[in-house]
Amino acid sequence: MNKRAGYVLTGGRSFRFGVNKAFADVDGRPMVVHVAERIRSVVDSVALVGPAITYGDLGLRVIEDSVDGFGPVAGILAAVEDSAAPWILVAAC
Repeated sequence: MNKRAGYVLTGGRSFRFGVNKAFADVDGRPMVVHVAERIRSVVDSVALVGPAITYGDLGLRVIEDSVDGFGPVAGILAAVEDSAAPWILVAAC
């Protein structure tokens, strides 16, 4: 069993950013991939929290919000519901 699970919240409507910030190019790769790689060093598993249709092609496990329309709180709830690990790290992208 994993002792520590990591989750990256990919959601958000990006009103201020203008485009989906998770796919913003950072050194030739999407920002969400960089965030996942950074937290991977301190957790046993990493998953993205967001729509599978949007993030499914990134090579990472994707879980979806369990409640629609509640922003980051829904993403945190989805991570807690998904994980059997006693510790979870939730990072925003």
